[in-house]
Amino acid sequence: MLEGFAYLGIEKTIPLIKVMVAIALWNKQTKSLHFIRDHLGKKPLYAGWVDNKIAFASELKSLEKLAKTRLKIDKEAFQAYRYFGFIPAPLSIYKNIYKLPPAHWVTLHGNDLKEKKSDVLLQKKQRYWSLRKSDDVLDKTQSRAQLKPILSAAVAKRMVADVPLGAFLSGGIDSSLITAIMQEQSNKAVKTYSIGFNDHTHDESRHAEKIAKHLNTDHTTYMVTPEESLKVIPDLPQIYDEPFADYSQIPTIVLCQQAKKDTTVALSGDGGDEVFCGYKRYFMLKKLLDTARPIPKILLYPSHNIYNTLKINGK
Repeated sequence: MLEGFAYLGIEKTIPLIKVMVAIALWNKQTKSLHFIRDHLGKKPLYAGWVDNKIAFASELKSLEKLAKTRLKIDKEAFQAYRYFGFIPAPLSIYKNIYKLPPAHWVTLHGNDLKEKKSDVLLQKKQRYWSLRKSDDVLDKTQSRAQLKPILSAAVAKRMVADVPLGAFLSGGIDSSLITAIMQEQSNKAVKTYSIGFNDHTHDESRHAEKIAKHLNTDHTTYMVTPEESLKVIPDLPQIYDEPFADYSQIPTIVLCQQAKKDTTVALSGDGGDEVFCGYKRYFMLKKLLDTARPIPKILLYPSHNIYNTLKINGK
């Protein structure tokens, strides 16, 4: 990447980067600082001024350690969290600390660094990639024909590892598909892990075990007790940088703790529902949007400032 930036320049190199990455690049010749975040935002990138010094990291807790005094909670971000259930980019839970949105980059020059205004990160951010304008968009016929080769290639790339590799298997379509492709490309049984609960209304382990047996994986089911779940809660602020209202975070941490005993990297089906519109609510989305379209946007969101900062719906 460094050679690409030096030889081709930033604008021509960025589109060639197809990995999970957060980049901070200092150009000694132009005295400029560049922040770059990957296409889908897999890797966070936080930046802002801490004690009058520019600071950046892929984990918010790193910036906390740099501050001499406690960082202040951003009231707008907290209000957004209460409304959305998470804190959307470019906001962060802390005032004057922002996270660069996915597929964006920012260049800060000497004057920007001297003025020490965090808002410049919002004003100068640029989008370098959009799915709407991407050459990767296929029509329905092409999508059906190329879906498996694309998924197989994507899984194969992520199976290249010099540490023990496994998969989180819930028994759902997404994780089962990823695991099936992994097993297809592996010369030994893939290690798979699932989590179970004594409450059968929330227990999916039976489905996972059926898939594991069908694929002949080396499967482990771990049954979580309420006591174990409670023990995890005090550690959540140290594990997750910002609050988000997804109750699955607790069993996910327990599952990771168990898998870590003999696996370092695990693939999962997370994100499949979002990409392929697998949730039932997506079927209602168009109707809701059509109904809400005549309503002024300012009435749809809790704060004019939040709306302006997030630039919801883009324009």
